[in-house]
Amino acid sequence: MKKLKVYLILFFLFTIPVVAKSINVTKSETNKVYIEAENQFRKHNYQEAFDLYKKITKSKVSDDLKKKSGLKVLETLFILKKWDNLISDLDNYIKVNHNNIWQARAYTLSGKIYQSMPSEGYKRNGKIYRDTTIRDGEYISTYDQDRKLALKSFQKSKEIYYLLQKPSQDVNQYTPTQEIYQEVIDLNFEFANFLTSKSYYYISDYESLSNSTKIKVISNQYNPKSDVKVQIIFLYDEIFSLNRIAKNPHNEAMSLFKKASYYMNNNGIGAIYKKINYKTKNNLDLTNDLPLSEDPIPLLLKIVTNYSNDELAPESLLGLGNIYSSKQDFIKALNTYESLIKKYPSSIKVSDAKAEMQNIKRTSLSVGSLGVQPSDTKPKLSITTKNISNLTVKVYKTDLVKVLKNKLNDQNTNFNNFNHNFGEKINDAKRYFKEKVLSIDVNMGDREDYKAVSKEITLSALKTGSYLVLTEDNKNNSSLTLLIISDIVIIKNIDKSKVYLNVLNRETGKPIPNVNVIIKEHYYTSNSYQSRYKQVFTDSNGSVIYNKKNDTTYSSYIEALAWQGNQLTFSDAQYYYNYYNQTKEYKSYLFTDRPVYRPEQTVYFKDIIRFHDGNYKNVPNEKINVKISDPKGTSIYEKVLTTNKLGSINDSFKLPKKADLGIYNIYTSFVDPNHTREALSQSSGQNFRVEEYKKPEYIVNVKSDNPQIKPGDKAKVKINVNYYFGSPVVAAKVHYKVMRSPFYYYYYKGSQYDWLYGSNSGYEKMYNPSLAQSESTGTVYKEGDLITDSAGNAYVDFETEKSLTDYKYDILANVVDSSRREIKGAGTVKVTQTYFYAFIDFDQGFYEPYENATVEVNLRSPDDQPVKATGDLKIYKVNYTGKNNEKENINLASSQSFTSDDEGRIFYRWKTPSEGYYKFVFETKDKDEKVVKGERYVWINGKNFQGKSYKFQNIEILTDKRTYQEGDTARIMISTDFAKSYILLSTET
Repeated sequence: MKKLKVYLILFFLFTIPVVAKSINVTKSETNKVYIEAENQFRKHNYQEAFDLYKKITKSKVSDDLKKKSGLKVLETLFILKKWDNLISDLDNYIKVNHNNIWQARAYTLSGKIYQSMPSEGYKRNGKIYRDTTIRDGEYISTYDQDRKLALKSFQKSKEIYYLLQKPSQDVNQYTPTQEIYQEVIDLNFEFANFLTSKSYYYISDYESLSNSTKIKVISNQYNPKSDVKVQIIFLYDEIFSLNRIAKNPHNEAMSLFKKASYYMNNNGIGAIYKKINYKTKNNLDLTNDLPLSEDPIPLLLKIVTNYSNDELAPESLLGLGNIYSSKQDFIKALNTYESLIKKYPSSIKVSDAKAEMQNIKRTSLSVGSLGVQPSDTKPKLSITTKNISNLTVKVYKTDLVKVLKNKLNDQNTNFNNFNHNFGEKINDAKRYFKEKVLSIDVNMGDREDYKAVSKEITLSALKTGSYLVLTEDNKNNSSLTLLIISDIVIIKNIDKSKVYLNVLNRETGKPIPNVNVIIKEHYYTSNSYQSRYKQVFTDSNGSVIYNKKNDTTYSSYIEALAWQGNQLTFSDAQYYYNYYNQTKEYKSYLFTDRPVYRPEQTVYFKDIIRFHDGNYKNVPNEKINVKISDPKGTSIYEKVLTTNKLGSINDSFKLPKKADLGIYNIYTSFVDPNHTREALSQSSGQNFRVEEYKKPEYIVNVKSDNPQIKPGDKAKVKINVNYYFGSPVVAAKVHYKVMRSPFYYYYYKGSQYDWLYGSNSGYEKMYNPSLAQSESTGTVYKEGDLITDSAGNAYVDFETEKSLTDYKYDILANVVDSSRREIKGAGTVKVTQTYFYAFIDFDQGFYEPYENATVEVNLRSPDDQPVKATGDLKIYKVNYTGKNNEKENINLASSQSFTSDDEGRIFYRWKTPSEGYYKFVFETKDKDEKVVKGERYVWINGKNFQGKSYKFQNIEILTDKRTYQEGDTARIMISTDFAKSYILLSTET
């Protein structure tokens, strides 16, 4: 990269002034002035250099020297950020040169200028001024315009350089040299970098690959009309032919590396789109062919093999190792890292390779007990290891109740906090070991490939009680896990002021009386955390009621421990603790003062370095490299900081006004030229975001000509974009997506309390589980880009699929205007089999025999509009037969014809019959003679009800009314598929 930057500075940054008056200077004096100008430029005295270069352009000197000095004037203006003078002089310079080397160089500089300078200014007297320190006139955003000019400049430069490479063309008889070919190579790198940048997204000339032909390079010359992806790959590949004259092997290595990086970090430009053909239902038709292989591995291997002396070789080896590691081919990754360390011991990439090797070789052990396990099955453990072959599992009895009681007065200790109860380390917990009841050896089947291995093992049957499971290997890795064997469970229910606990048999659900229960409450009050506990016994119903701390507490957490003999359990009892001895390593705790910043804000960061060797130690007086990169990967901050006596570093930097939005990365590493350090392992907080909010200035409306159509019909949608003051947004870029998902509709009958509890409040969701409509984000059905017309409109047309399923097509529009402001809008087209739906509702959740019931039928369109139609309402009596009552049998009880009113409603007064299960069906036809059907079931429950002939859900609760007045008696029907089971019923307000 350093060589590339040198070339860019030497060959691409230039300027030309308008000569008002010639100055007579001798050739000798001119050469002295130019030499002094170059000297000042090298010393970064750019204003002094500018004055000297400018003096030469006004002198009577050779044409070449005048043009060369003019380019240097432009370069110094670029560095000095004198944008208005630069643009004016650049335009003049390009005009006075035609199809020569100077114009080619000027266009290259133009491309760099227009993608680098601030894309804003103020319009005064018809001209845009980029100097924003003078804020007179109309504010103008030039982002899109600048990116277009950058693109055209690079393309024009390529065109002229092609002419220069053809001796038969008349371009002032200029003969291409080795230097010129190097300039073209540098141009290719710069141009490809621009095409891969996110800024290219906003150029309206860009066409989506979904509309392009197959990606094939069909010419040996750059084609600006080819696909973006083709352009990028061509620019990299062309460098090899150019380098036959430039003769710099680094160019070829850099080309391979850049192309490999592009494949690895493709940011979406030129992505291969896949689209399902819904008409033929073919599986994922590719709209484009891949341009050869996009595997970066062969490219990086070629660098390592053919350009082993290049500075990119160690970085390529590191990249190869990282790719192999991501593919979990850890053996190949280790060999690659070792090759880097052996071949390039002085490379700065060695420390990175060592860190990756350390991560791969690190051992790990994790053991879980799968929660409280019943006594009638053999207990199981889940074990996951890495780089461990054999384990020994030892099971010790322990008195968990005694252990937990010891910490009841510690407000910072919970029942499920292993470290606080048993100790921070395994040796601390060993004092709670009692009788060893089991010891087994486990072979994890490690394949010595550095991959994690998981296994579930089954232990011998254990008696009820609590156990500590110690798992060890021969590499000082240990895990201590709590195992509980118990047949009791706790059900905990909490309201504002009370806690309701029930202790039950886990198999039968039977309440267990006289169980010891300790309830511990953790609460926050008076700016401190407190706790209290109470020990009680369950009553005859296995219940305990606990009064919480007064309602003024800010927050509280309730936990409970229950035991009876060897049977015990506690709430939230699924936990385990793992401890293993880690290798010596450095840890970095890196964080910023906030996660999100705005441009121009100051970022404060701190990094605390610790060394772990059994215990953590401070790392004072160490030099630490700190590098911060923006979302494009460009370094924006690089410093070497020294840790203080506590082993920490801190600094700050201010974000620029035009900071790129997105995720920024902070990376720290030791200054370790001899690579004697262990790796610095970062643990958290290395990223932060830069975002900016702007008030919307226009609105996007998405509307269909016909929001409801039939399957197979064509949908037409208008996207209208208007500024809030009324004028249309013309020539705005619109990216749209049509998302298809299943459409479910249900009519929710209103209630007098919907204003308080929301629509569909009350019993309806309980009565019919199908009412819980599933929400779907859907799949992409169509996608594309449009430009709004003079009325601010853009149109999307698509044919819907012929299907037996109802669908909705959501049209999502992202609109970007000329100021780069992005606003979103959405609309929906519903595609249904019928033009309306039928729904049946009852005035109660269930009935007793011989009550007066009101049945309501509602006919509604998908847009919730009432429909008038005539149909038949049929009532069937239902029962079930078969081994598990899986077969439904229906017998028609009555049938009657009805016509809906203007509100789409039908009311039917029904005298309920004897006990049983009844099915109501309303059937009619729409205007296309398609059958429209609605159905609903209802229970008639009385003293003679027999549940053996019916099929129930796992558990269902029905109330006779949707709402009640104070003092009313609520009738509740509870049904379950489990016979002779216990029901815990509670009411909450």
